[in-house]
Amino acid sequence: MNALDEYIKNVISIGDVGSNILAKLAAPTLANPIRKGTIRVMKDGMNGVTVLDVPKNFSVVVHSQGGDKTQRDLGNYSKSLVDKLIYTRFPGSIPVAFANVIDSNSGDLKTITTIGENLRSSADEYNLAILNGENAVLGNRVTVDANLSGTMISLIHRRFLPGPSGIIDSKNCKFAYFNPNGKPVMINSDGTGTKLAFYERSGEYHHAVKDFMAMNVDDSIKLGASVKVISGSLEYSGGNFCSKVQSHLTELAASMGILGVLEPEDLTGRMKGYADGVPTYNISGSVVSTIDEYRLNNPLRPQAGDFLESIQGIPNPRSNGITGTRKVVAELGKGWLAGTEYDHWHQTPKGQEFLKYLAQPSTIFYPAFSELIEKGLASSVYHMSGGSFNGKLARPLEKAGLFANIENLFPLHQVEEELFRATGSSLESAFETWPMGNEGMISTNNPVKAIGVLNRFGYEARVVARLESCDRTGVQINIPNHKPVIYTGL
Repeated sequence: MNALDEYIKNVISIGDVGSNILAKLAAPTLANPIRKGTIRVMKDGMNGVTVLDVPKNFSVVVHSQGGDKTQRDLGNYSKSLVDKLIYTRFPGSIPVAFANVIDSNSGDLKTITTIGENLRSSADEYNLAILNGENAVLGNRVTVDANLSGTMISLIHRRFLPGPSGIIDSKNCKFAYFNPNGKPVMINSDGTGTKLAFYERSGEYHHAVKDFMAMNVDDSIKLGASVKVISGSLEYSGGNFCSKVQSHLTELAASMGILGVLEPEDLTGRMKGYADGVPTYNISGSVVSTIDEYRLNNPLRPQAGDFLESIQGIPNPRSNGITGTRKVVAELGKGWLAGTEYDHWHQTPKGQEFLKYLAQPSTIFYPAFSELIEKGLASSVYHMSGGSFNGKLARPLEKAGLFANIENLFPLHQVEEELFRATGSSLESAFETWPMGNEGMISTNNPVKAIGVLNRFGYEARVVARLESCDRTGVQINIPNHKPVIYTGL
């Protein structure tokens, strides 16, 4: 089995199963926060998106923590995450709900179930709702069964805060707070995955901030939500890069009108980098957003007759299929290193060429997508991460009963082309794993004006299909001199 197919089987598939287990275990906790705010699950059109209705005159406080790293028993470690979130909450605030990220070694379902059961029991103990979660498989970068991080939503009367929004740095933690102005609040979670191994090689640790933000804020804008806070755990072992990473997140988020905080967590002994002794890290967390009632009841939805446009920023691998990519590059690197046994391919001329592409951070589409939606120039938006053309595009189109016959995609970057050929993989596997030079997509009824907005943000964009309502759903990707790639979205 080649690296791409192995990735699809062992990471995407296991992650989906594990995520389903976690969702089922967490669902009963949605009834816990009685009188703290109403939890709603929007079943119609929003695919089970959960929102919190905040009581009048209350603001939202957000903070993140990791589990107690000294706990080796998986059940106790899982409970310790919730204990720490409660213990470090903002003074005088009322804890209501949290989201969590599980970064596991193997994605073992017994491990995921143990974590989910103990998170649920702790949520029940404190009358908390588990609003969201992410299940990631990081392989040997995690040296224990799993590392956990969580982001808590608490409520506090506005009179106890110094203003409508801001960041408060206390002795225990950094907190971000905001006034939802009567709008429902939602949270979604994600992490950077294993792409950080490339930043460890390049030494540009702070570049992972863009990947962390892109995976989270670009998920939020798909629903038409307005991001207020991005908060996460900066897990590290060795090095002195944390302050630069933290400040970069805060500054980059602020440039988009978002409050950004990262809580450092020393996980020495629970994680490792690409080589022994190399300072290593991981970033996982959540985005807290508000969403209009109108948007809840009228979700973004592509329409028959809309044009599908592909978007390209600075070429990069996003955070897609990095586990498989690392394996392929390691094999190629043996040749670049002329047979040496050390994994230092990035120190060769060819390795530097590859690393320049592989360590390029993800494009953050949130500002451009927000403007397109606000101006009525996008009926739906997509970022091609986590399943790429099948999971992120074909499935949503299938749910809308639409089909896209795609042509004229942006070409592969030279490194992407070499990686694809080195895998010996099928185009079906490649388009399901990588963005393949096409990071984002939108559907629009005004392609000229939409392209104008995207160009102003520095992106290239082109029409690649017109959406049809016919006897087919999903996508057909037409590549010259190749058999079409078809994903029905089912």
